[in-house]
Amino acid sequence: MNAAERLFAGFVERLQARGCGHVFLRGYQAFPSVPEGSDVDMLVAPAQRKRAETLLRESASAEGFHIWQRFRSGFITRFFAYRFDEAEGHQFFDLDLHTCEASFGIPYLSAERLLQEAIADEGLRRLPPGLEALVNGLGHLFMGGSLPEKYRAAWNAQADDPKARAVLMQVLGERDARRLLDSLDPTVPALPRAEGLAIGKRARRRLLGRHPLRACLGFLCFGFGERCAPWFSPRGRFLIFAGTDGSGKTTLLREVLLRIAPRFREGAVEEHHLRPGIIPQLSALFHGGKPAYTLEDMADPHRSPPSGFIGSSLRTLYYWFDYFLGYPLKILPRRRRNALIVYDRWFYDHVVDPRRFRIAAGHPLPGFLQRFLALPDRLLVCSAPPELILERKQELTADEVERQVQQFQAFAARHPRATLIDTSHTIQQCVDRIIRSIFEDPRA
Repeated sequence: MNAAERLFAGFVERLQARGCGHVFLRGYQAFPSVPEGSDVDMLVAPAQRKRAETLLRESASAEGFHIWQRFRSGFITRFFAYRFDEAEGHQFFDLDLHTCEASFGIPYLSAERLLQEAIADEGLRRLPPGLEALVNGLGHLFMGGSLPEKYRAAWNAQADDPKARAVLMQVLGERDARRLLDSLDPTVPALPRAEGLAIGKRARRRLLGRHPLRACLGFLCFGFGERCAPWFSPRGRFLIFAGTDGSGKTTLLREVLLRIAPRFREGAVEEHHLRPGIIPQLSALFHGGKPAYTLEDMADPHRSPPSGFIGSSLRTLYYWFDYFLGYPLKILPRRRRNALIVYDRWFYDHVVDPRRFRIAAGHPLPGFLQRFLALPDRLLVCSAPPELILERKQELTADEVERQVQQFQAFAARHPRATLIDTSHTIQQCVDRIIRSIFEDPRA
């Protein structure tokens, strides 16, 4: 078994040895393996949640895992654990810990009801097939309005299970339950999404009428966890790659994105260049909305002379506002939705290489203003011996490359969240170093 499998197996052993009542809902079928990019969903009674969390942390620590992210949303607490080993590489283990089954925070199946139905199967506690198909199918129906084909087929195979049918009638009411059961027939068209969402709304209204206080409190907790808390503790990651031309940052950025994209919400991996773009390029203000330079010009980043002190100050302030406004308006809203936002260059280039932006060398404003910008989760500063950089690109003079290498290395030493990456090593070694810096415990 690899480290992630040992963590999973050890967690199950601890749950059973400590008498922590639980039942696995999904993601466990290949136990102790977990498919890459997937997670395990488990349910415990509310009174057992803290004990289950403690046992998970013990299991993770025993296998050398670091829980790099934990957040709670209503009745679900999500854990993301990571470990690196030279022999086994990068290992991830994700777990969703439920204390009931809820739709938008409104409970429709209690932990107590489901736990008493749990059965033992090959060392795991799980739900009977009919009830498991019901629980997994209802979750997708309430949130997305439709049943994924794998759950539709599983539910159809267990459609005659009397316990599952009784639970379905209780949650949806007789009319909607029968309509949903009829749609499971493979010869009948699937339930339209709009109708599925309407069934979910009617079910929530029924639950609200039965238990108004519990439903309202659950909805408020869910809303706070999903809408408010992520503004203060973002779930996604904000990364910046920095370094002189030819340092290899763009190549490494693309390789890293390919490796870690499955750890984030599907379709929520974004790559950007230089700045947020809330305000237009300065030269575009005077040239009909289009930049005054061409792609060929970009091969010579120092083609234009720097402005004087006042002009440099205005340029710095103008672009600084783009970064200052761009984070709360463009980056943070995406981070709170578990997106991965990666920038190739950032305002730090104004500090190390002001000439690129026609700012006078030694101007004090860039270094002063960068203190007031939001910090990334990790700043990856790519560096290499100057002679190797010049072999890759000849856009800058040898003296300028050497100066920038020294400046970026000194900047990385001062920045609280910087990791210096020596790109004279192989791409695989560099990628491993970057991924470890993103997910490992920074205190280790």
